[in-house]
Amino acid sequence: MGYFDSIKENTALSAPEKKAAFNKQLGENKRSVYPNLILVMLSALGYTKCELAKRLGVSNAETSKMTTQSFCISPYNLVCLCTQVFGMSCHAFLFGASMASVLPKSLALVSKTVARWSDYKKHECLEKIKDIRELNAEFCGPYKPTIEEVLTERIHEVASDQYCPPEDFLDEKVCSASKAALRNYLNGTVSMMTTSTIMYLAFLTDNTVDYFLTADYTKYGEIGYRVGDSLMTVTDKITIKIIGELLQMPPYLRSNCIAHILYMDIASAS
Repeated sequence: MGYFDSIKENTALSAPEKKAAFNKQLGENKRSVYPNLILVMLSALGYTKCELAKRLGVSNAETSKMTTQSFCISPYNLVCLCTQVFGMSCHAFLFGASMASVLPKSLALVSKTVARWSDYKKHECLEKIKDIRELNAEFCGPYKPTIEEVLTERIHEVASDQYCPPEDFLDEKVCSASKAALRNYLNGTVSMMTTSTIMYLAFLTDNTVDYFLTADYTKYGEIGYRVGDSLMTVTDKITIKIIGELLQMPPYLRSNCIAHILYMDIASAS
């Protein structure tokens, strides 16, 4: 069980009480769990803190903040530390357990559609999408979004799936500080959310930190989609590759490819 699972599953807690319990557990993790985990992982990999600083491109002082009771890490350093140094998901590091990233409705529809196809048709679709992505990269340059661009896109994506403006998708019962942090980020008052705020956003939406911070989250864990209260994990390897290719495209191109996939399904059925 992860560090925060008991809080999430406790239906007796009100929204403010859950927030307080989340912050309490997070504080405990920052004082001991995260710094110790980093030190253990560095020892296992044979890295010194100075070598880690070079790998992350930060000062030794910043590295020290990650390995002491005053634990602090930016979203940028978090992604680099987990995915490039430790080879693990950001969510597993911060929450203490792996979790499937929940697909937005558009990609969930792609998964359910492709699941009905033969392997031959899936491979054909995958190769077409690869060709489109590579052709776009040739003329427009490779798609390498910043963490800020990924986070903004994901917030809009979650809000769109709930049919509401981005600044309003958090539940009314959520504390005002969380709503203010979201508004400040969306209106440009702050250039980036803190790692703690992004963690709480993942906690509230029951999704992964990797979903909010990485362009292609299929690389860092399982993916799935919701059917009622259940999470259906996508296990077909070709389908996962198709989703991964779509996530490596600019949003406008991804939308066009999703439309093409749905057209392929309709055309083959007629």
